[in-house]
Amino acid sequence: MGSALREVFVRNIAYPHMVEDELSELFDHPQIEHDCRTVLGFTVADIRRVFIALRDLHREAWHARIAAIGRLVELPESIGDEPTDTEHDLIDRARTEWAEAWGRSGTGSTMLPTFDDTVVAGRAAVSPGVVPAIIDLFAVSFEHREPGEAAEEFLTGNSPFRTRPILRAADGSYAVVHEALPTHAIRERVEQQLRTNPGAWNTYQKHRGDYLERAATALIQPHLPGCRTHCAFDYFIPANSTENSPAEYTKLVEGDGLLVLDDIAIVIEAKAVALRPGSRTGKPGPLQLDLRRMVSAASEQGNRMRDRILADHGLRLRDDTWIDLADVREVHVLAVTLDDLSGIATITHEMVNAGLLTQDNLPWVVCLHDLRVVTELVDRPAELLLYLRRRTERDLTQHFRAVDELDYFLHFLAGQLYVDPDPALTRRELPQLPLSNAAARRRRRQRKQVEFIPGLTADIDDWYRYQLDPSAEPAEKPRMHADPAALELIDTLTTNRFPGWLSMTTALLGCSDTTQHDFMNQLAELANATRADNNSHSTGIIGGSRRGNSCLFAAMTSTAGKPTEAYLRRLDLYVRAKKHQMQLDHALGILIDPVTGAVLATVYDNGIPGPDSDLEQLVIDFGLPDPPELRRHRVRGTTDRRTTTK
Repeated sequence: MGSALREVFVRNIAYPHMVEDELSELFDHPQIEHDCRTVLGFTVADIRRVFIALRDLHREAWHARIAAIGRLVELPESIGDEPTDTEHDLIDRARTEWAEAWGRSGTGSTMLPTFDDTVVAGRAAVSPGVVPAIIDLFAVSFEHREPGEAAEEFLTGNSPFRTRPILRAADGSYAVVHEALPTHAIRERVEQQLRTNPGAWNTYQKHRGDYLERAATALIQPHLPGCRTHCAFDYFIPANSTENSPAEYTKLVEGDGLLVLDDIAIVIEAKAVALRPGSRTGKPGPLQLDLRRMVSAASEQGNRMRDRILADHGLRLRDDTWIDLADVREVHVLAVTLDDLSGIATITHEMVNAGLLTQDNLPWVVCLHDLRVVTELVDRPAELLLYLRRRTERDLTQHFRAVDELDYFLHFLAGQLYVDPDPALTRRELPQLPLSNAAARRRRRQRKQVEFIPGLTADIDDWYRYQLDPSAEPAEKPRMHADPAALELIDTLTTNRFPGWLSMTTALLGCSDTTQHDFMNQLAELANATRADNNSHSTGIIGGSRRGNSCLFAAMTSTAGKPTEAYLRRLDLYVRAKKHQMQLDHALGILIDPVTGAVLATVYDNGIPGPDSDLEQLVIDFGLPDPPELRRHRVRGTTDRRTTTK
């Protein structure tokens, strides 16, 4: 139903300027242009010129009609109570305006403005013979069928106008169904024709896949400043259970993209295949098969790389070089598609129920256009990573429902896309933390009711309209809702790029407004206290709901006359001790200048929790309150601690 409704209700599946950019990347390549000219007799550039001419003629015709109707409406004000010769003239004028409104742009009086080849060719500056060939490719005729058949097809999700958005009459004249449709129809219709030539199709398929991989990586890369990027590479995985180390692996597989920054890795798997017509109508067989090729395959391949990164701490490439990923603690998978999957990708839990995805390690399934919008709207790297964390939560789409990915994203920017953690799960994974309070448990119970997110994209529409047309009504860019002081600290850590900055700024951004506000107030109080007594003071907060996102934020002030390095060493020891005591996954310590409030330095510890006699002694040395239940819940396992200090 989601697939069929997408076809019925979604008219503009992407912003037109983004579709135009995509068409340029896909079809303006010299070899692809040559193949299009061979198969079609013209290029996509020719199609676009003709469609632009049709769009302009369509707009001009409607503007003329509206102006004529306006003049027609004003005519009665000039007519008196008694007929006169002048009034008969006015009636003649009315007939003229009516004819102007409905018969001006075509070969007769029709509801839609109609055009002929000569007019369009002149406006598009193409050969007159090209126009009828393009119209043949994109036109649907009702000469031998009933209009009602097209209406039924449209209402079942199989709209004939998706790939043929031009109506043609028996006399050869034609009209555009809606000016927004032609540009969106180009790629799918041209691809249908290229399939008839195996050589051209194979060349285009490879070019299309390469483009999607490059484009997806290029969108993410600017939001991970300084990241290591690997594109289109082959690496080894075990072929069977007897191959136990990377040096023994013999099975070669492909990776589309990998971006690594500090202890964060983002795996990109790009799927440029398209939904078939049967899938668009919601037929279970074709839809499931297409989603397995697009979504399931991308998820499996992405998680295959994820498993090797976390298990082997690196990847062995085809040429036997080694990508060292020993510091990576968090891996996200992006399954990027060229086709829009609104109404499908937005109900992740249903794809899990259908066996298309597994419950654990869910990918973010997103089309390229939505990914572009998200990356153009985020202001800071932490926003993108936090959205990745939230969007891939197991039960998010069970609590929130939206048709459009961008509705989820705008709900996130408003600070509303958050599911209260399951207290039982938190208690099982983090027994050392206090139980969730009554308010949190009540919110969790209330969230059992699905919250339907209404269409929120009007703000994005307005912003893009203003970006593309300065004469349009000014519109503000949608921005992240968070505590202003916390955002300032996040921006400081991001600018300085202290070790662990991405993981910890994301964790801080993910805290509630109340927690952010309280922590920033604590920092201010530390500075005030140090200015009052010239003694160092410290504070800290603990957060998280599961093992992977548990974290500690600690802060300490320096004092006049004592070297910063001495306080930094003490802060490092304190952070390591407290993190070990609470068995948390990540910890950030911030050294504050009490006079200016500036961040002097940070320490970061992402060591895997586990038994460590040296750290146990640190807990004792710092005199940290350590009730017996905390000691009982120390994680038992191997120690693999990686600490970075700056």
